Amino acid sequence: MKHNVYAKNKDDKGKWFIGDIKTETGERQVYIYDTLLKSLKSYKKKQYKKEYYSYCLEEVKNKYGKIIEYRIIEVKGNKRLANKISFY
Repeated sequence: MKHNVYAKNKDDKGKWFIGDIKTETGERQVYIYDTLLKSLKSYKKKQYKKEYYSYCLEEVKNKYGKIIEYRIIEVKGNKRLANKISFY
């Protein structure tokens, strides 16, 4: 994992952001067993039967135009976005 998810003050777009890890030692590899993977895939299939929410990433830039983080925002309606988040 090379990113960090964190909350900030909520506004009309939400409060969740994704940014870089603070230090190189913060980088992690996460291993999962087949049993957990099967359970997660099964749960995902059940989610599609319920109301499902889609999200995308919006770039947040500093005053110099450099991307410093990404805001996680909900996609309303059937929009097709290049930066849509997929959890496959």
